[in-house]
Amino acid sequence: MTENEKKMKNIFANILDIDVSNIGEKTSSENTPSWDSFNTMLIASELEEEFSVKFTMDDIFNFRDFTGMKKLLIKYGIEV
Repeated sequence: MTENEKKMKNIFANILDIDVSNIGEKTSSENTPSWDSFNTMLIASELEEEFSVKFTMDDIFNFRDFTGMKKLLIKYGIEV
């Protein structure tokens, strides 16, 4: 696991109020009760700040799972 992936997991865990060990490739808004639209915006905002990127509204609208977010950061040149 890269340092950036650890940072991502910590952001997800803090916002979703779940243990970081429960964050993984299959973590999604469908299987995480605390992951609602408000928390999606908070996660996106924290990731933007941590990795100095700016997501589009389409990026955020399509953000549904941890793996998808990793792919999105890669799209913006962040190694995860």
